Amino acid sequence: EAASVAVGLAEAKRWELPLDRRSGAGFDNSNPSWQVDAYLRLSGLFWGILTNGRFGRLYHRDTSYQLDSDFEVDLIRVLEDDVELLRFASLFRKAAFPTSARSTLLVRARAQSIEHGARLGRELEDNVHEALRLLAEGLLTAARTAGLAPSLPEIRQAAFQFIFRLLFVLYAEARGYLPVS
Repeated sequence: EAASVAVGLAEAKRWELPLDRRSGAGFDNSNPSWQVDAYLRLSGLFWGILTNGRFGRLYHRDTSYQLDSDFEVDLIRVLEDDVELLRFASLFRKAAFPTSARSTLLVRARAQSIEHGARLGRELEDNVHEALRLLAEGLLTAARTAGLAPSLPEIRQAAFQFIFRLLFVLYAEARGYLPVS
């Protein structure tokens, strides 16, 4: 019954508790992000907020099960930056959450984010194809200069291997698994 009048749900955790890791041993759904996903599915609500006091996250039920599909705000930074405070207040206030079919700022922001992500995906695909083409040409030129005559499948395999290794390293750096310095 509460879900019929609620515009969303909120889950608050202790200060700076990791929001993406289990807090207990074994499988017990103690990952806060999983909890919000489960609550959204059980309640039938579309929007959820998760906070540990330091960070606030906004989830939508259609993507809450995916990693990195939330909108996260550093609440300390929000208090130090007027623009961030306005953005936070615009997206986390009650009026931002839809109560009917009407379009709210939150609905429009989510739609624009999905559209932007799709556009970035297409651009990334185009850029990867262009990078592969240029890399293959460079490998072929270098091989011929060295007096080698590799086949096109060998060049293609070497180019893909290089690109995938580079993407792996960049991903690991972005996630903090490898030191950028």
